[in-house]
Amino acid sequence: MNRFLFRALLCCTITAFIGGILLYWSEKRNTLKVNYSLVPIEEVARSDLESAISILEKRLDTLQREFPIDAWEFSITDDQKIQFSITGRRHFRDALPWLHRRGLLELRLVEKLLGEDDEIPENCEAIPSREEHLDLENIVETQIRKRMYAVRKKTELACPKLAAVDYFTEGFDMRTVITIDFVREDAKKFAEITAANVGKQLAVVMNGEIQVAPRIQEAITGGRVQLQGIKLRAQAHRLADFLRYGALPCPFRLVPLNQVPGQ
Repeated sequence: MNRFLFRALLCCTITAFIGGILLYWSEKRNTLKVNYSLVPIEEVARSDLESAISILEKRLDTLQREFPIDAWEFSITDDQKIQFSITGRRHFRDALPWLHRRGLLELRLVEKLLGEDDEIPENCEAIPSREEHLDLENIVETQIRKRMYAVRKKTELACPKLAAVDYFTEGFDMRTVITIDFVREDAKKFAEITAANVGKQLAVVMNGEIQVAPRIQEAITGGRVQLQGIKLRAQAHRLADFLRYGALPCPFRLVPLNQVPGQ
């Protein structure tokens, strides 16, 4: 009996050891360290680049909730570029589009929802609205539902900074709510915009996409607005965080440098 227990324990130990080695090599094989350069599209001061790095690091903290990012490192080069490296499992690169976009909040009036054969009205452009949904058969993946809106080219209000941003859920169905407080100057402009456009849709545009497009019910004074209608909590939480961090000081172009197996 003792011999049998000894053999069983030995087999379990060997199996666990081999399994650990296989898991280690599997993780290492699927881990990458990728180097990038962020090139400013317009001339900026070094202080602006330092500010950009602070915003980028905060964004990465948020993106770690959704993507397998392990570590990162930033530096400013002599020719006024930002170089950074990210280490993580291979599909962490899906996070990059969220990382480097400027993130400037714009409010623009919607003319109409576009059908497949609709023409874009004059003085408008087509902007997509992408709504994220969980794939119930594979909850790791999200499905993207896309609709196109004809949105006026003129920006009614651009907000590089906000006074405050809050995110919470409410009700039995856990509806997502993002509360935005504008800075004083923008609050006055927002009240004028909503008073002059009651009944129209006002698109909240960021990074070339519509985040939400609520219909204006009445003039909104006081400088506070609530954004509702984002169904996926991760999407709403990410948007709230990015709005809180503010926009990058200028647009950047992302240039991949190289990739090496993760250490």
